[in-house]
Amino acid sequence: MSDKINKLHRYMRIGINRTGSFPSQPELMKKLGINPEEFNELINEAKESGRDIRPEYFEINQYSNQIESIRKVEPWDIPFISEKLKKSRFSIDSEELRNYFPLSKV
Repeated sequence: MSDKINKLHRYMRIGINRTGSFPSQPELMKKLGINPEEFNELINEAKESGRDIRPEYFEINQYSNQIESIRKVEPWDIPFISEKLKKSRFSIDSEELRNYFPLSKV
């Protein structure tokens, strides 16, 4: 199964680089030649092995390579990098939004 996990990683990276978006689950299943049950098993096995295959992880990893000298994104880096990604992509700062949504009113 680890061979299929490696292929899944490769297909997701190729899809991101070619189209700028993530391949859909049906596209990935077709490329890997597996059915939905096998796909779910593959996802679970990847999670158990510690490899994160969520599309947002790839996006965060790519962005960290562009802005930081972090070689491997660790779980504790994800909130920091995702906040920087959000600021750069959408010009949104969570701290500035806090003024508009006070905790007492939410």
